[in-house]
Amino acid sequence: MGGNLFRVATVAAALLGPGVPALADPADTAQKGYVPHFDRIVTELEADAAFRAAFKPADAPCANLDEAAIVAIDKRWRAGDAALIDPMLASPLARHLATIIEASKGRVTEIILMDVKGCNIAVHPKTTDYWQGDEDKWQKTYAAASQAVFEDRTDFDDSTQTWSQQLSRTLFIAGKPVGAITIGFNIAHR
Repeated sequence: MGGNLFRVATVAAALLGPGVPALADPADTAQKGYVPHFDRIVTELEADAAFRAAFKPADAPCANLDEAAIVAIDKRWRAGDAALIDPMLASPLARHLATIIEASKGRVTEIILMDVKGCNIAVHPKTTDYWQGDEDKWQKTYAAASQAVFEDRTDFDDSTQTWSQQLSRTLFIAGKPVGAITIGFNIAHR
């Protein structure tokens, strides 16, 4: 399947023109050094006091919400509700994520921190949706009780307007799973 996706994406990129890179073969992830870079960022975040404070169970945005309430919040996010979006993007942790992305000089395109239900805790830049709990980035990490890095398929990311390789894994504080992280890497970065 991965080989077919690569071939289809390569043909699509050729048809769409020179501004659209071919999708990376999954083996390219390791060659570009995404996993070590991902691991370094996650380790630094897990050791950060602001990060740990954001994952206090009492502060988790969706801790006491059912799926219907989460979906309602997600609809507000998708509709551009500034009262919901602006505080998250202005939080100290989101500003720290922005600093990490800026320091990567184009390599990292986005960072998403999710709670135990897949709701955004901190993001940079703004994501297209608030609830990641219905996506593989959360389902194949935190929800699956996995400690492995999940490499999603390479795709065009509407949030960052880049061809991106997303890596995700469960987040831990003092050995306890507290949510998940996704980091997007720009596959066109040299």
